[in-house]
Amino acid sequence: MIPKFVERNEGTLIRDRGAWAANAVYSIWNVLTESGIVYRCKLGHVATSANKPGTGASWTTYWEVFGPAGNSRGFSLLFYEGGTVLTTGVKFACEFPLACQITNGKIVSVNNTPGSLHVALWKCAYADLPPTPASHNTIKTFMLSAPAVKSSENTVNLNINAGDWIFFNLDYVLDISMAAFSVTLV
Repeated sequence: MIPKFVERNEGTLIRDRGAWAANAVYSIWNVLTESGIVYRCKLGHVATSANKPGTGASWTTYWEVFGPAGNSRGFSLLFYEGGTVLTTGVKFACEFPLACQITNGKIVSVNNTPGSLHVALWKCAYADLPPTPASHNTIKTFMLSAPAVKSSENTVNLNINAGDWIFFNLDYVLDISMAAFSVTLV
C-alpha cells in the first residue's frame, strides 16, 4: 500500500485512509482500500452508500481505481527485434535492490503468432558479473510451447535477495517475432 503522506512531484500529499467508512470526509488524493482494490479520491465528499468505491451508483464521480491492494508489484518486458523472428541470448538484466519473491510469470505473443519461446531467468551476484556459465544460476525457465500464443505460471515462488542481478535470457525461439513477458513480485 502507499505509505501515509507520500509527497508527489507537484507537492500534493497522498493520504492513505485505510478502509472505506460511511460518513467519513474524503479529500482529493486520499486513497483507500475497498474489496482488494486501492481507490484514489478525485473529488472531495462525505462518504455514503451512493459514492462507495466500486459499488455506489455514482462512485466514478468521486473515485478512480489506483491499483491493486497489497504489496505485490510487477513489471513487463517487450522482446522485439525489428519484426524478424527473435534470436536467443540475454535480452534484459536488472539489479533487485530489495529482497522479494517472483510469484508468477506470463508470456504473450504480442502479434498473435503461434510458436515457442523459453525465457530463462538467471540469478547472479554482483561480484560474479558479468555472468558466465559458471557464475550464474538458472532459477526458472518460463515456456510458451507451440502452437500457443500465451502461457502463464502462477505458482513460481522464486526468492530474490537484495543486490541479486536477474538476467532474462531467451534460450529457445520458434516463429515468435514479438513477445511480452511479465512477472509479479511480492
